[in-house]
Amino acid sequence: MSVPSSQRGATALKAGGIGGGGRRAERQTTVSVKDLISGEAVEELQRENEEEEEREKEKRSAEEAENLRVLIVGLGNPGKEYERTRHNAGFLFVDRLAETVGVNLTYRDALQGSLGGTSVKWRKRQTDVAFLKPMTLMNLSGDSVKKACAHFGIPPENVLVVCDELEMAAGDATVKVAGAPGSHNGLKSVAHSLDSRDFPRLLLGIGRPPPKASVSDWVLNELPPRDMASLALAIEVGCEVCKRWVKDGDSTRAQKMLARKLEEKGLKSDGREGRRSNSRRGGRDSQARPQRGPSLRNSPKIRTDQERTSRDEA
Repeated sequence: MSVPSSQRGATALKAGGIGGGGRRAERQTTVSVKDLISGEAVEELQRENEEEEEREKEKRSAEEAENLRVLIVGLGNPGKEYERTRHNAGFLFVDRLAETVGVNLTYRDALQGSLGGTSVKWRKRQTDVAFLKPMTLMNLSGDSVKKACAHFGIPPENVLVVCDELEMAAGDATVKVAGAPGSHNGLKSVAHSLDSRDFPRLLLGIGRPPPKASVSDWVLNELPPRDMASLALAIEVGCEVCKRWVKDGDSTRAQKMLARKLEEKGLKSDGREGRRSNSRRGGRDSQARPQRGPSLRNSPKIRTDQERTSRDEA
């Protein structure tokens, strides 16, 4: 008597399990994919995988190379005796900015300056930010800036230089996209060393001396408490604006933001028509002996990195 096909199938399942065919099915499952294709095909797939990995590696390297790199330079004179002088407004700014982002500055002999750095992400693009305080004396600041730019591969247009400005009242500030350095010896040195005037600046007002007073003595003298408080406020606003500049690189937008925020604080972004003397503009001898003013160690929101910065004296 013949067995119905449905019963034959059931018998097969019972005898051989779910796979059916027992050992025969087991032997078939031991055949690997590699055995089903030629050796040349395997090698071709391996080459393609290696090429894909190499392309991904190159892409990552290109993305890293395309990371925006900026250098923020504060100009001033090294040494405790200069810490709170008008000419060190740039140092005070970089100290404060580095503090707000948790960066410590360390003296780098090869760069002749105190250096620190951080990285921020903005719109899926990473931005590497370096902070520099040249320790060369004001008139030679460009030497340190040039070395830092060469070391990190940063073009002049990505260098923001922060310094004092005689033609603006204490507490006023402005962003200048590019142009001549004027009479500021630190800016002159930077422009000469970079062989370019195409670098943005953040200028912090320190005011002019009284008529017939020495400009060099003025810039190397400490700010009185009231002016120091105004400068401290401008620095706080400037730090916020600087962070925005780092993120979008738009100096014009940074200037507008600075003007708006300073106005909110009762200060000016275009201090050139503000509180200033009509005395004749003089040169600035940044290496003259400073004259000490009243103690300002309790001035708000201004700290130096004297203890945070370690200097290699060797």
